[in-house]
This record gives sequence, C-alpha cells and structure tokens, in this order.
Amino acid sequence: MEGADNKVFQELPQTCRADPNAVHGITSKMELFVSSQIFKSFQYLLMSFTYSSSTEECPGLQKLFKKQSNSLWNNAVHLIQFISQRGGILNFSEPTSNKEDDLIRLNFGELEDLSHALDMEKTLERQAICIHTELAKCQSGSFNSEVL
Repeated sequence: MEGADNKVFQELPQTCRADPNAVHGITSKMELFVSSQIFKSFQYLLMSFTYSSSTEECPGLQKLFKKQSNSLWNNAVHLIQFISQRGGILNFSEPTSNKEDDLIRLNFGELEDLSHALDMEKTLERQAICIHTELAKCQSGSFNSEVL
C-alpha cells in the first residue's frame, strides 16, 4: 500500500502548492469588510432592541434583526480567526467608515427598517464580491476559495 501512495504523490504536478499568505494582498479590504460587519451587527442589534421595547406588535422583526446581528457578529469573528491563522494582522485602532455607515437611521417604521436592512445586506454583499474578484484576478495560480 505504501508504494501506491508514493506513486500518487509522485504524479502530482510540481506547481501544486498551498499559499497560506494569499490573504495579505487584500488585508485593508478585509479590515473594512470585518469592521463593516461588526458595525452593521450593532445596527441590527439596535433595530432589534427598538422592536423589543416598543409598544408595536412586531416580534417577528425583533427576532429577524437579532438573528442578523448574531450572524454578522459570528461571520466577523470567523474572518478574524481565518486571517489570524494565516499570519494576517488586522488593525482596528483606526476607525474605518463608509458614507453609508455614517448614516444611522432609527425606527422610522417597519417598511423603512426592512429597506434599511436590505441596503445593509447589499453593501456587505458588494464588499464580499469585490474582495472575491480581486483575489481571483491577483492570485490566478494559487487562489484559495475558502477566503470568502
């Protein structure tokens, strides 16, 4: 059986390699993405709290926003761990903000809050697609699909 394993390893192409440092080229964009996720997590938490303490009957929205807040927080923690495992360093000492992030809207109503939640999700998806696209073109030979 050992001979068969050695034969398989000998037949592997010599250009096949793992690049654990592929994330270093986009660290600044990853910092912005992670900080956006954390910021939006707190926005969802605030929106959830608004519906839990209001007199309106919207328990579904309160649960939805709480679930989204927890999901974004867990995604941010996962990305921080992923980058740290590969030797990357994220610097959160400098505040990063987008023009969209500077506008914190409070409870204007159910439809407006749902619209705002959809806008936040669109922004995060655009950032993720931008990072994924940049990785795909910069790391053409050693692209790691686990990054996002």
